[in-house]
Amino acid sequence: MFDESFDVALKIVRTEYLETNFPNTWQFSRDLDTMLNANF
Repeated sequence: MFDESFDVALKIVRTEYLETNFPNTWQFSRDLDTMLNANF
């Protein structure tokens, strides 16, 4: 589920930010606490 959500979000931001290179996969921890509290 996480990978699918990331793929959908990635498609959206890639169409809106054409000059920005985004990684094809999530580069950070998948731990819920980390995702909610980490500074990216």
